[in-house]
Amino acid sequence: MTTIDAARASQRATARLIGVHKETIREDLGRRTRPGGNPPTTDKTTRQNQSEPEVDGGNPPAWFQREIDPARAATRVTLAEAIADAERTLARLRQQAEDELVTAIAIATASTEFSARELWQHTRYVEGLAPPLRARFAALRDAIETAGITSAVQLGKFLRRVHVNGVTFEQIGTDNTGRIWTARTRA
Repeated sequence: MTTIDAARASQRATARLIGVHKETIREDLGRRTRPGGNPPTTDKTTRQNQSEPEVDGGNPPAWFQREIDPARAATRVTLAEAIADAERTLARLRQQAEDELVTAIAIATASTEFSARELWQHTRYVEGLAPPLRARFAALRDAIETAGITSAVQLGKFLRRVHVNGVTFEQIGTDNTGRIWTARTRA
């Protein structure tokens, strides 16, 4: 076994130990297979005239050792951990937006009956409302935008499924604007 083969075997063993995939090792070592083969070398030397690089006692090269440094590896975050963290953050933000929306609907409707279409229309034309209602529906409009609701249909679907902080919306009938809802508080 030559020193090069010993170095390669050591690198493979180290990579297996830290869980590096075989394809990653090829990329790191610059031996990625190409469909057309490797490009020709620019120097005119032949393979016979090239000398083998020296390997320090079978140890992997310094650049490879830097990559497997335990202190550096501990700071890396895997893609799966990053995705899971983003999903948890997104779920928390979505829950906060839904909480704010439920509170804004409860304040804007003030224990009256309403339809999703009526709420949607009031939030689109806030400037035409009386001053006491203007502030309530402006806050509702902001909460709807924060929750990512873009239509009266989506607002109606939200009312059907939401149960936040003991507040639910109960369907009490229908009319020409759609389903009629009222807010119910459960202890």
